[in-house]
Parts: sequence; structure tokens; C-alpha cells
Amino acid sequence: MNALDYLDKKQLKDEIPAIKVGDTVSISQKIVEGSKERIQKFEGVVIKISRRNSSSARIIVRKIANGVAMEKSWMIHSPLIVKIDILRRAKTRRAYLSYLRNVTGKATKLKEIKTPDFGVLKFDKSFIEEFKKIKASEVSRFKTTKEEVVEATEDVVKQEA
Repeated sequence: MNALDYLDKKQLKDEIPAIKVGDTVSISQKIVEGSKERIQKFEGVVIKISRRNSSSARIIVRKIANGVAMEKSWMIHSPLIVKIDILRRAKTRRAYLSYLRNVTGKATKLKEIKTPDFGVLKFDKSFIEEFKKIKASEVSRFKTTKEEVVEATEDVVKQEA
């Protein structure tokens, strides 16, 4: 590892959420005015992510307020970024949503993806009970037996508790 790689890895933040193009995010940014500091939030749709795996990773967020479109660009690993929250996920088929700049009204809406906790699945006792009711013939298409799957899900519940 050379010196530049070392400095690059030292700059990276650990708690960056898995942001994707099309997500509606709320970014909390620290603003310094003289001797005062405050936190300002900006909420909008991520239209581009560039250089995702480096210290110079950048996102462009777009929102429309009172009929005026605004775009802001942030370096994700900047010390001025306090927090990034993902509010919604949307289904997109492009890596750069530049077409949102040319459309207005209903055409700017993206189809929302319903995921609990944005991809984090949690098993509870009711899930295991429902799974036990499944017929053995439905489980036979999998390589494991029904009992092995039930034991595995019970182990996951015990680890989470």
C-alpha cells in the first residue's frame, strides 16, 4: 500500500448508508458562519453517484421547492456532512437520472420500492410459525430440508435477541 492509498483510506467514513440512484435522502450539513455553527437539512432525490468507492465519492441531489429546481453536490466523506438518512427507495433503470431536469409535474415521480428497513430483514417468532405451516412439497424444490430451514431461522432469531 502506497502513501496515497493510506491517506485515501484514512479519510473514509465508516457509517455511510448504501445510497443508490433514485433514493430520496435527507442530508444534514454543518454550516459555519463566523463563530456560530448550525445544521442545515436538504431533502431530495439522488440523481447521480460518482466515484463510489473512493474518498472523493460524490452525490448530486435534486429537489423542487416552490416551483424552483435546486441541485446540490456533496462529497460523501466530507467532515461537514453530519448525517445522511434514506427516506425512500425508488426503482430506476439508469445510473444517471438527468432526464428529471427536463420533466415537470407527475412525470418526476419515481416508482417506490417497499422494503423494510431498506433491505435489512428481521425474523420474528410469527415468521417461524408461518414457515412451519408450509407443506413439505413446497419446500422440496430447495436443496435443504424443511427442518434445516426452520432450525436456521430459529438460530437467526436467537442471535438477534
